[in-house]
Amino acid sequence: MIRNSIAVCAVLAAMSSSVLADTGTQRSVIGDAPLPMVRPGERMPSDDRIRAEQARIERERKQMFRDVQPAPHAFPNIATPAPSQVDPLTIARRYEERAGQRKQEELLAFASLSMPAESLKRLIRDTARVGGVVVLRGFKDRSFKATAAAIQALGVDTSAVQINPNAFKQYRISAVPTVVLVKADHVLDLDAEGCALPENIAGISGDVTLPYSLREIARRSPAYQSLATRMLASLGEH
Repeated sequence: MIRNSIAVCAVLAAMSSSVLADTGTQRSVIGDAPLPMVRPGERMPSDDRIRAEQARIERERKQMFRDVQPAPHAFPNIATPAPSQVDPLTIARRYEERAGQRKQEELLAFASLSMPAESLKRLIRDTARVGGVVVLRGFKDRSFKATAAAIQALGVDTSAVQINPNAFKQYRISAVPTVVLVKADHVLDLDAEGCALPENIAGISGDVTLPYSLREIARRSPAYQSLATRMLASLGEH
C-alpha cells in the first residue's frame, strides 16, 4: 500500500513537472526538496495515465535490480586444468623395480679423502661402473664445504659417493680402502651391537684395485663368487 502511494506521488511529480514546464515555470527536485504540488485549477491526470506511469516506473525498478543481481545459476568461468601426464601405474612399476634392486647384492667401497688421489679416483670410477657405492666416514676438516671441494677436485663423477659413518660401524671397518660385498636381503640381519653378521658379508682391505679385490673375494668366499664374477665382467675383466 505504501509502495503504491509512493509510486503515485512519483507519477504526479513527474506529470506536474511536465505541466509547469509547459507554462514556462521550471522546478527541479533535489535531495529531500518538497515535491511540486498540482496548482488549483490544474487538471488532474487520469487514472489510466497514472497506472501507465506507475507501470513504467515499476518496470524500470525491476530492470535496475535485475542488472545488479547475478543470475541464480551463474558460475565463474574457471579454466579446467589439463589432465595430468603422470601415470600412477608407471610410478608403481618404478617403485617395484627399485624395491627389487634393493634386494640384489651390493658392493660397498669404504674410502677416505686422505687416500692417494689417483687411487681414490680409480676406486670411485670402478665402483660406479659396477653399481656400487663409495662410503666416506665423515667430512674433511669437519667442513661440508671443504669436503665438497675435495671431492670436486678429483674430477670424476662422484654421484656414487656418500658419507655414512654408521656404515663403518655396521661392517666393522677399521682400515681403508676396504671393499665389501653384501646381499641386501641380509642388511638388517645384525648382531646385538648393530653390526652385520660375518656370514652375510665378504670383504678385503688394502690399497689395491677393485678388480683385484673382486678376484680375491671370489677366491676366498665361494658364496660370492658368482657376484664377483658378474662385477668383473662389468669392468671388462675376467
